[in-house]
Amino acid sequence: MPRGSSLAGDYGEVRCLGLEWGRDVDLGAATLTVRVSRTSVAGVVVEGPPKTRRGAHPYHSDSASVAALRALRKQQHQERLAAGPVYDGSAGKVVVNELGVPPRPEWYSDRFAALAREAGVPVDSITRCEAYVSDDYAKPRRRCSRRCGLARPR
Repeated sequence: MPRGSSLAGDYGEVRCLGLEWGRDVDLGAATLTVRVSRTSVAGVVVEGPPKTRRGAHPYHSDSASVAALRALRKQQHQERLAAGPVYDGSAGKVVVNELGVPPRPEWYSDRFAALAREAGVPVDSITRCEAYVSDDYAKPRRRCSRRCGLARPR
């Protein structure tokens, strides 16, 4: 499983898969700023700006998310050292596998949908589902929906 893929449950798949450490993640300010979305169109991975200006705003992270991001960055550094020259990591993406390769966007969508079905959670929109199940129902749906960039909670 790609490291960092759990972030997509908090911030949305397209938003997370394009994040880069040096450009988009500010651990000191506890923010993630989405500047690039990463999706698959007809089997080709496409990176581009978020669909809306609202999608590009900074997302504020709680202390648990910042701690998880710090641990993830440390883990990726250790994996880079262990893998040596075969470690890709050239793009500096946050969500990568143990060799630094970003996952194909459809892998995440398919995996998330399978886990949601297994858990008995209906998935009519993956972002809507991410907002609904984030943090094990600990946060109100309205807050989760806003965090995921949805105009109206559903």
